[in-house]
Formats: sequence, structure tokens, C-alpha cells
Amino acid sequence: MIRMPQWMKDKWVAALRSGEYEQGHHRLKTGYGYCCLGVLQHSLYGDVERHKNGASRPTPSPKWCTDNGVEFEQRTSPWVPSNLNISLVILNDRGEATFDQIADIIEKGVEGY
Repeated sequence: MIRMPQWMKDKWVAALRSGEYEQGHHRLKTGYGYCCLGVLQHSLYGDVERHKNGASRPTPSPKWCTDNGVEFEQRTSPWVPSNLNISLVILNDRGEATFDQIADIIEKGVEGY
């Protein structure tokens, strides 16, 4: 189970449904769009995390998650909600789900507190 502040969950879902973001793959931000997790970071702070060399990270860092109150039942695979047995990253990166479909999964499978 992924847990995060309710306001953050609401903002993430709204951003995914807004139509303002092109869907990218394999990085938080690419030259043409954002991964669903990149939408989370960008909608909150106007940018995404980057490596020291400036390249966009593939997923949010554990430090970012801790600093922002995002909690996981399983730390070994943080973006896999165990109650759904589904990975947001895989759905996004393989093109198996649109941002609207991912927003539906987040609404049902991410616990807001």
C-alpha cells in the first residue's frame, strides 16, 4: 500500500487528468513528456528530481518520498501497491495505461491520510 497526504494524492490525480501533461516513459521527465511519477513531482514543485549530472531520475528517490510523507508497505518495490499487485511504473512505461487509467488506480489504491 502506498500512503501519502490526501492533498498530495488529490493534486496528483487532478494533474494526471488535466490534459496538461504528455505521457513519457522511463524517466520522470523526458524530452517529450512525463512519467506518471514525474507528473506527481512536477505538479507539486514545478520540476522533477535529477541526478547530479542533470539527467532526470527514473523514479522519485527514497529521500524525496520520506521528505514528502510518502510511505510504502514494501520498501523494496516502492511504486508497486501490494493491494493491487500492479506497478504504476510498468503500466506507464509499457504504455499499458493512460494517465486517466493510472489516476483511477491511484484513487482506489493509494491511501490518503
